[in-house]
Formats: sequence, C-alpha cells, structure tokens
Amino acid sequence: MKKAYQESYKPAYKAAEQEKITEHKAQGKEHGLVLAEAAKVDDRFKAAYEEGYKEGKQQKEKQLHKEGYDKGFELAPADKLDQKFMAAYTAGYEEGKQAIEDKVKAEGEALAFTAIDYEPAYKEEPFASWHQQGFDNNTEREAIITRAYESGVAGEKYELPTELAHAEPLFEHHYAIGNEAYKQKQNGALAAGAGIVAAGGGGYYLYRRKRNNKKKAELF
Repeated sequence: MKKAYQESYKPAYKAAEQEKITEHKAQGKEHGLVLAEAAKVDDRFKAAYEEGYKEGKQQKEKQLHKEGYDKGFELAPADKLDQKFMAAYTAGYEEGKQAIEDKVKAEGEALAFTAIDYEPAYKEEPFASWHQQGFDNNTEREAIITRAYESGVAGEKYELPTELAHAEPLFEHHYAIGNEAYKQKQNGALAAGAGIVAAGGGGYYLYRRKRNNKKKAELF
C-alpha cells in the first residue's frame, strides 16, 4: 500500500520539481538581463538558474554592443550608461567607429583604381581625410600606371589584362599616354608641349612628378 502510494506521488513530485527548475531559470535570466549580481540559490536549482542567468547576460550584452556600434558608426557621442553596462557598450562603440573609418577608406582605395586624379567625395572631417588616405594607400595604383604606360611606350597593341578589369579607365588612360610617346618617337619628334619626353619611360615619370608637385602647390 505504501509503495503504491509512493509510486502515485512521483509524477506530481516531478512536475513540482520541474516547475521549480523553470522558475529558477526564468529568475536567472531576469537577473542576467540587468547584469545584476548572481543570486545564491538551492543547489538543486543552481544549474537552471545559472543557465538562465547566462542567457540573459548574453542577450543584454548583445543589445548593448549593437547600441554602441550604431552610435560609433554614426560618430555620435557615446551614451552615458550605468557602469555595469559600459564594457559591452564601449566595445560596440569602438567597433562602430572603426567600421565607418574602414568603409570610407575602402571607398577611397576603390576610387584609386578608376580615377585619373584624386576626386574628393567628402567635405566634412574626418571623412575627407579618411577617403584621401584610402586613395593614397592603394599600393597597386602606381604599378598599374607603370605597366600601362610601358605597354604603350613599347608600341604593344592595347590589351587590358583580365586581372585589371577593375582598373580599366586608369590602365587605358596611361596606356594612351605611353602609346603617344611611342608614336612620337617613331616620328622622331618630341612632345615638348605635353611635357613628355619620348625617349623611354623616365620622361613620363618626370612629367608625372612635376604634375603632382604642381597640384600640391595649388593646395596652399
């Protein structure tokens, strides 16, 4: 009789215990969502509480990180929050600031593949500086210019390399300059008015250096 009673009681006991586990997990998540100090609970329900606390904490930190990232990406002033929220928020804010800087620099770097000369895209700082830095830091631009010019000055037939399809305007422009120098050399003439000496590539480099120096002088 006693055994039968105990067996009939088991389902109710398990249901009550499961309810307690659910309650402690919910409590843990609630505490985690506000980054409160973890509470001390009965060892029977500690695992459930800690699981809920971890879920809540991660959810809150993810939210704070995104809020900080969005503000940083806009270069807006950071929000002033309770100290316990600042670590996740600040990490997101710094990532957002870096992301917008990287984006603008990437735009400048991409422009260097197509523009004959630098073309400002922003007036406001720091965007204007970032954009020009991206353009100036394009390490492939000069190599493309040299390759295009040397192909033209050697009298080679124009052919855009497949791997330089993204830089076609730049390649075509400097190939044409080199090819014009080649034609003048063939005719035994010098393009004095254009500042290009037909004898080899050295004259072109001198021409570009003078041209760049003139552009820089005009800025002051």
